[in-house]
Amino acid sequence: MAPEPDYRRVTEKEFEAAVAEGSPEALVRFIARHPEDPLADQARSRLYADRGRSGSQWRTSNKSGPDATIYAAFYQAVRRDTADAYDGFIARYKPHPLVEEAQRLKQSLESPR
Repeated sequence: MAPEPDYRRVTEKEFEAAVAEGSPEALVRFIARHPEDPLADQARSRLYADRGRSGSQWRTSNKSGPDATIYAAFYQAVRRDTADAYDGFIARYKPHPLVEEAQRLKQSLESPR
């Protein structure tokens, strides 16, 4: 019988791979898959450093799977960093786990950063 995987190490390796990939898409993907993991906060810090800036460095990889469009839409909402942008994402992708993240970011607009 095979030993149980070390899920902590697996998650750490996934985070390291997301950082090494060097794309916002990889960070969004990590946050979507592990929103409660402490490493998600590091991914958020890296991703949200670009909030409110114009332009985009988004590039979809073959690792996104069926959620590639959702990840791209979330990133665009983060880049715009407005209540309207988050509301649009929330309305369009309501059942997706990133909706909670968008709601939290929208609420942070009302609080001082």
